[in-house]
Amino acid sequence: MHFSEINTIIEKENQITNFDKQTHKKKCETLFQKCIDCTRDKLCVADEKILSFYEGDLSLSVAYSAYEHASASFLSKKMMGNEKLITCLKYFIQITEPIKAAHRLEKFKEDILFAILQENYQSYLNKKNSIEVKSFFDFKINEFWKHISEEKRLFMIRFLIAKDEFKLASLFLLILSPNYSEQLTNNILLSKEIEKRLYIALEDDIFILAQINPVLYFRLLDLLSDDTTGILEVLQEFEAIAELKLSSLKEFSKTIEDYNKVKSSVFPLQWFYSQLKSLDIGHRNDVLEYLQKEQVISIQDKQVLDMLFDKDSKFFLHSPPKNAG
Repeated sequence: MHFSEINTIIEKENQITNFDKQTHKKKCETLFQKCIDCTRDKLCVADEKILSFYEGDLSLSVAYSAYEHASASFLSKKMMGNEKLITCLKYFIQITEPIKAAHRLEKFKEDILFAILQENYQSYLNKKNSIEVKSFFDFKINEFWKHISEEKRLFMIRFLIAKDEFKLASLFLLILSPNYSEQLTNNILLSKEIEKRLYIALEDDIFILAQINPVLYFRLLDLLSDDTTGILEVLQEFEAIAELKLSSLKEFSKTIEDYNKVKSSVFPLQWFYSQLKSLDIGHRNDVLEYLQKEQVISIQDKQVLDMLFDKDSKFFLHSPPKNAG
């Protein structure tokens, strides 16, 4: 097809409302045009567009549009075993804001996400000693996992355990919300032995559970009640921290319950400021972290509240005594 013929098809697109399958197919196969929503997977050529971009024959904007608009199930099927498409997907994730990437990848099949996770974890192992990163999820390409739904994280844990990938499955314990921890035990894990194996796969990260997820921490203490290796004794050293975090979690639950009763009639930042300012700084910081993690407030909202509370603390530190002359 000559370029002039392509232009003719494009010019006629807006004039045709009832076109047959052949016309629709020609439209979709126009590799030089951005995709629009395509509901007919059998006519979709998004994978061809992405491959053309990989080969250097198509622009990024057109390939990215194909990735954005094709159905997740269609792309997942095409990407199975196709390293070129997986490479492009990783690139698209890297250039996309994490929340937006998470929204797009939420419906991708676990097999595709597993392929990305597996490769990126190996890359993390190769680099973690030479660069300053706190965890696997601090890499730009992995940040989207922090914004994937809790249900999807639970699905990934179950999927990875079925593949005997306990180390990769254990990574999700580090970002699983405490509010979903009981679902992990009751609905995902098949036995206490599997559950214990999952926790042990955390290796050194097992010792930060008390800090990030007190619910999982206390569950782990129960699982290791008959431990003879000495790990239980070390874990118990963090029990006081976990108790404080659990107390903060209860404060968070109470705050959310109260907020849901009035949220339609209040300004959120003002309301959270007035409710949290009476808490001690440790509990307040924890509650703010939970609020952000549960996406009740944004990162920017948290920064504003942190600034206000910091300003309050400085004011009280530098205020003279009331009876000062």
